[in-house]
Amino acid sequence: LSAGTAIEVDLEARDFDAAHGAHTAKPGTRKQRGSDADIQRRYSVEDLVALGFRHIPWDGLTPYPLIDPLGRVIGVLAGTPGSGYAEDLLRASDLILQEGKQAGLGAAAPNPHLRSSFPAYNCGITMGMGSPCPVALNPKALTVVLARLVGHETVLQMAMYQNRAFSIWAPRVYAVYEATQTRMYEELPTLSRNFPGSVFSAAAFNFGGNVWTYKHRDHLNWPFGWCAITALGRFDPARSAQLILWELKLVIDFPHAATILIPSAVITHSNTPVAEGDI
Repeated sequence: LSAGTAIEVDLEARDFDAAHGAHTAKPGTRKQRGSDADIQRRYSVEDLVALGFRHIPWDGLTPYPLIDPLGRVIGVLAGTPGSGYAEDLLRASDLILQEGKQAGLGAAAPNPHLRSSFPAYNCGITMGMGSPCPVALNPKALTVVLARLVGHETVLQMAMYQNRAFSIWAPRVYAVYEATQTRMYEELPTLSRNFPGSVFSAAAFNFGGNVWTYKHRDHLNWPFGWCAITALGRFDPARSAQLILWELKLVIDFPHAATILIPSAVITHSNTPVAEGDI
């Protein structure tokens, strides 16, 4: 915390595009999102700087809170917990690639999704889309694979750091997550956590090696909530998969093992493409 220097942005948190009641965000109108070609367009850092974006050449270690004009912390480049962690997470990265290959997952998704063309699967608990109560996510083709991943020590290590960073940088939001989950598990004891002690209800695993997302919002999540994103792999963060935060007009180098937390429901985000030879 003492090393953190704030990155100030012009947009106020109250101007984010939440639905009435703030249980979900809004997906954005077609005018806001653009055409399919625009959503899937490959942007370089140079393209984005020409559009007025700030390039943040982040080392993946130094923490930087993102603050709005009223001083609210609206997200954070959290970094890593310290020595040896990046090497440990290379094992997590290799494990995800190995499990994906054994499951027959290639570079392209068998069932295309809104985020991009790579295979991605969620596990944990979800709510909405017609369900009157929380239910377990159960992608049948990958149930066993995802169970192995959430049970692996390096993936658990990553999840615990994501959870701890959230609790440090957004303690009041974290407390809402914690209270809600405690009540949910008490009332629905058949549901189980991905990770003991984590307040995040679900996790997404991205497979295939060529992982970069199209322009999107995770609009069904809590609009005031934060999502943790951790980059994994063997790549040069100065040329591959930089994180783009559209409303904030930021493009951020995102090294292996680093974690960033953002309100992904209300901030449109994507990546620059993966350079040839990078994973």
